[in-house]
Amino acid sequence: MTYETCHECAVALVNGDMSGLEYSHSLDVMDQIVATLETMPLVAMVEEHEAEGYFECFVCGEVCLGTVAKFKEV
Repeated sequence: MTYETCHECAVALVNGDMSGLEYSHSLDVMDQIVATLETMPLVAMVEEHEAEGYFECFVCGEVCLGTVAKFKEV
């Protein structure tokens, strides 16, 4: 399975550090992010590029525009 995330959530996945997300998301969204990350399988980033349009981040659930990171299960 492939997971698409925004750049901020990709940083959290790769580095295991969610401190950057705490400034841009409410506590409710942070709870959702933590729950999603806890239930995700082990993943590895396979590519990152500018999205051709809007996409929904798998981790935070936000509709995003800009850089999309794709992760696959390992």
